[in-house]
Amino acid sequence: LLAGAQGMPVTILRLDADLRKAESSAKKAENSRKETDPERDRSVGHDKHASSEQAKDAKQKAPEQVASVRESAAEQAADPLAREVKTGAKASAAKVIRDEAEPDPEKVHLTTRIPADRPAEMVKDEARKGYDLLFIGLQDSHTPDGSFTPELTEIAAGFDGPLAILSRCGEEAVQRLTARSRILLPVNGTPASRHAAEMAFALARATGAKVTAMFVSRHQGRARTLRGEEGVLKNMAELGERYDVHLATRISRRGGAAEAILREGRGDYALLVMGVSPRAGEELFFGDTAEAVLKEWKKLVLFVAS
Repeated sequence: LLAGAQGMPVTILRLDADLRKAESSAKKAENSRKETDPERDRSVGHDKHASSEQAKDAKQKAPEQVASVRESAAEQAADPLAREVKTGAKASAAKVIRDEAEPDPEKVHLTTRIPADRPAEMVKDEARKGYDLLFIGLQDSHTPDGSFTPELTEIAAGFDGPLAILSRCGEEAVQRLTARSRILLPVNGTPASRHAAEMAFALARATGAKVTAMFVSRHQGRARTLRGEEGVLKNMAELGERYDVHLATRISRRGGAAEAILREGRGDYALLVMGVSPRAGEELFFGDTAEAVLKEWKKLVLFVAS
C-alpha cells in the first residue's frame, strides 16, 4: 500500500518459521546455482536508482558472507505474500492515478528472497544497498510485558534508517483495512508524529479507511496550550486533505499519554499508528508510552521510527 503510491521497489525477506527450518536446503540450492552459473543473481540492488558501482560491489562480495535464494518469477507468482504485496500496490497506485494533481507512480518492482543465513545478517547486508525504509512484520514481535523480542531487536539493529514495525496485540482476528476501517493516530507536533501521520494517511488513501488524529494534552486545557494543540490538529487536517483522507480530530486532556491512547482505543479502531523515537541502548525501546501501549493494546499497532 505504501510502495504502490510512490512506485517504490520492494524487497521481501521471507522469515517464516518453516523457511528458517529449511535453511540448509536453501544453502544447497544457492550453492548449486552458483556452480552452474557463478555470475547469476549476484547483483541484488533493488533501489530505484541502483548504480553500476552497487552491482559491482555485490558481485565482489564473498559468497560465504551472506547467502540467500531469490524466488523465480514462477515461485513469486505462487507466493501468497508476494501476491498480497502486488495487489496492495496496484490498489494504492490506482488511487493516485485518479488524482490528476499527482504524477502517475511507476509499477512496483518486487523481489522476494529467502535467507540461507541468519535473518539479521541478511537485513544488514541488504541495508548496504540504500533502502529508505525497513518494514518489519513478525507474528511474535513482543513479550507480554511490552518489550520487543530479541529476534526483532536483532533484525532492526542491522538497519540504520527509518523503521516501521507492525505488531499484532491480543487474540482478535486481524482484519484487512477497508473503507469501513478506522485508524487511530496520536499526535503531539513532533517530527516523529508527522512521519507517522504521513504513513497513516498513505494507508488510508489506499484503502479508504478513516483516520482519527488525537492530541493528548497534559496541561488541563490552558488557553495558550490549547491554541497550540489546535494548531497541530489543524496542520494534520491540512496534511490529510493532501492525501484526500477523511479525518476526525480530538483533544484528550485527562491522564497520561498511554492511558489516553488506550482509553480511546476501546472504540472501533482497526489500527493504531504511532510516531516514536528509538532510545539509546542495546535493546529496541521506544519509551514508556510505546511500551505501555504495546502491553495493553488489543489490536494492530504500527510504530513508525525515524
